[in-house]
Amino acid sequence: MCDRSLLVSAPLESRIARVIQRDHISRTEVESRRSTPVFTEKKKKQLADDVIINDDHQLVIPQVLALHQRYLALAAEQESGIRVKNQENSQMPKIQDVLTHIHKNQCISFSALCI
Repeated sequence: MCDRSLLVSAPLESRIARVIQRDHISRTEVESRRSTPVFTEKKKKQLADDVIINDDHQLVIPQVLALHQRYLALAAEQESGIRVKNQENSQMPKIQDVLTHIHKNQCISFSALCI
């Protein structure tokens, strides 16, 4: 069981374009894959504890780093039983450190629409 769930969300058109480019398939093939989604994007957002928006308007790395700080505080809180305040003056971690920490210390379910 996980403590938190994280959804990485992107606009439908961006997801479709990425799949077309990645899999070298037509738009029709992509759309046929997503004809019966298990959960709508709206439902996924309702179920997720945290959401990272991956679009052309918001930077992803600052969102990841902010969640990393939050997850560190939550992990410390769980270990000590004491609520940890946000550490504003702490040095920003490297992205590899963030991913390593999340992988080793947090049980996070990632939900992305794989169309």
